[in-house]
Amino acid sequence: MKAKVPRGAKSFTFHIGQNASNPLLQFNARFETFNGDRVVVFNSDTGRERDLLLDLGLFVTVAFSFNAQDMVLEVFNRPIIRLPTPPGMQVVEHLAVTGDIDVKSISFSHLFLASGNGNFLK
Repeated sequence: MKAKVPRGAKSFTFHIGQNASNPLLQFNARFETFNGDRVVVFNSDTGRERDLLLDLGLFVTVAFSFNAQDMVLEVFNRPIIRLPTPPGMQVVEHLAVTGDIDVKSISFSHLFLASGNGNFLK
């Protein structure tokens, strides 16, 4: 997905899952000023993270991929969240994007890996 983060943005959210009532991954980003820089702050398994620089007014690329072992959310080609894939998960049927972000394009594709079926939502 390619999107633009408008100037003055406060937060945005991605929900990805097998259906709307059962999101598998929720990425809730909010903008704060930290040491003079505007950064995305999000909660992770290790606590509050403040290491993703994202300038307001610029474009961002977000990719989600999964295989039999894990699911990965990447921002600017950098893995941000990695979680185990639920047993039996074959496809992603739900994607919701809300908040202060202007989605410009979303593309979907399937990749078949040598080690088995790999699915990709980008």
